[in-house]
This record gives sequence, structure tokens and C-alpha cells, in this order.
Amino acid sequence: MLPTNIKKDILLCLPVIFITFLILSYRLNDLPKKVSLDEVRNAGFAASLLNHGYTPYYAQFFEGWDTHNTFPLYNMLASMQVFGVSPFSLRFSGVFYGVLTVIAAYFLLLLLFGRFNAAAGALILAFSYKFIAFNRWAIETPFYFFFLVLSLLFFSKYYFSLTNKKASNNYLMLLLLGLTVGMLQHTYGSARMFLFAYPLILIFVMLSVRMSILRLTLSVFAFAFGLVLVMYPLIIAGRNLPKEAFDSRGGDLQIFREAPTKDRVWAIKWGFIRTIGMFNVKGSSESCYSYPGSKFLDPLSGIMFILGVLVFVVKYRCLFFLSSPAFLV
Repeated sequence: MLPTNIKKDILLCLPVIFITFLILSYRLNDLPKKVSLDEVRNAGFAASLLNHGYTPYYAQFFEGWDTHNTFPLYNMLASMQVFGVSPFSLRFSGVFYGVLTVIAAYFLLLLLFGRFNAAAGALILAFSYKFIAFNRWAIETPFYFFFLVLSLLFFSKYYFSLTNKKASNNYLMLLLLGLTVGMLQHTYGSARMFLFAYPLILIFVMLSVRMSILRLTLSVFAFAFGLVLVMYPLIIAGRNLPKEAFDSRGGDLQIFREAPTKDRVWAIKWGFIRTIGMFNVKGSSESCYSYPGSKFLDPLSGIMFILGVLVFVVKYRCLFFLSSPAFLV
């Protein structure tokens, strides 16, 4: 027999899962009406895995450019093998991972705010326009979102288990966090920011509690082991690349360093404007990012985001997150 708490979670999760699947899969074959250029390109990359295989241009990953990693492509290929070649099959893997993201979000919110709020928050996410749009396109973001939410879940479990006498739980959560952050790197190039963000956050957390040298060493090893284990193919690919494979222009960081001072100041200024002005700055013309010509973040979502941050800070007194470099990353 299952414990009562697990039964309640299952009973609450099943309707949320069903509703999410209906929303994301509704007229998946013809909405959006036209297949985007990114979807066509991903379909070609995925199909090539059957023959000679698609090899991502890993030099772009290590330099700072976005590259198409193979994890989303293998999922798209599996979907096309099961359902045949069509817009539906190409987009279905995004729907599947969208449902998994809502499940992960439910358990994350359950840990932070309780069962009722978790169900409500998961439903709000399922009905979010941007969430629906991104998970109905055959692009990398559904896979990126899932592992990102999953990493937040494992990090939260680690954070709240620090006071637990069973230290092994801490190591398990750190191992799972390392594995998840590693999987993030196989979804989308932008995920590399978490290679710096999570270690910085973990440093602040570990230094905020009294921890023996042995426990600190084992904690670092658990996270690093999971991260390196999953990132091993990327590490080997980077080591085996000849110098000529790297673009002479360098990555974003190199371009930023070589740019004139006024351009660097402008880039930093524009970054703050885009972040702070999320209610006023217009988003992309593509429908998967925002309504064409509309504001990047609608007022309701923006207000809920700000309120959520305030509630978290007030309830858990986690002000150091807001002041740390890791939060800014």
C-alpha cells in the first residue's frame, strides 16, 4: 500500500497531467500552421542520425556560441520513428517533456509551498502562454526547461536537507543535481551559464552552514562526479577538436572583451534595460517567444514573478541569493 501522502500527490497530479497534455497536444499537427525554419532544420538533423549521424559543432559550445546538441534530436527522431514524419511527430517530444516539466514543477512547489499551492502553481504554468508556445515547437527549449526545473527541485531538496542528520541524503541530492546540470548542457548552448551559476550558489550555501572539511569535500565530489559523468562526451569532444576548428572570431566573451569601451557599456546597459523593462520591451516577432510586436513579458506573469520572489525571500530569508553573483548570472 502506498503512503497517504503519495496517494494525495498522485490524485492531484493526474488531473494536472491530463489537462497539460490536452493543452499542449491540441491540434499539434496544424497549430502553428507553418513549420518554422528551426523546426525544418532540426528535422533534418534528427533524420541524419539514422545514416551518418549529425555531429554538433562543439567548438561553438566551448567558444560561447549556441549549438544544436543531440539529446533533443534523438528524442525528435524517436517520435518520428513511432508516429511517422509529420509536424505532429516532430513536435510531440516537446509536448512529452512539457508534461514532465509540469510534474517536476509540482514537486518543486510542493516542497516550497505545500500541496494545494503546488497544484495551483502547476496549473498556472500549464496555462501560461509562453510555456504552451515553447512546448509546441520542435525546438530545444522543452528539454532545456525540463532539466532546469528538475535541477531546481534537486537543489531545493539539498538545501532543505542540510539540517537533516542523514548526510547521505545531501550527497544523493548533490549527485542528482550534478547529473541534471550536466544533462542541461546536452539540450541547449545557453545552458552553459549554469556551469558557473550552480557552483557559485552551492559555495554560498555550503559556507553558510557549519560543515566539516570531510563533508565539504564529499559534497563537492558528489556534485562534480555527476556533472563530469554526464558531460564526459562534451569534454572529450572539446579535447579532440583541432585548433583550426575554433572560429577565429571567438565567442561572445571574447567579442565583448575586444569591443570598444562604449560598445561594452552599451551592452551592459541594454542587458539591464531588457531585464528591468520586461513589462515594456517588445519581444521577438516569432510567436514562440511572444505575441508578434507585443511586450516580452505580460503584466500578469511579471507581477506573479515578482510576488513569487518576494514570498520566497520573506518566507525562507534567502536574501543572500539576491545579493550573490550567482543570482545575477
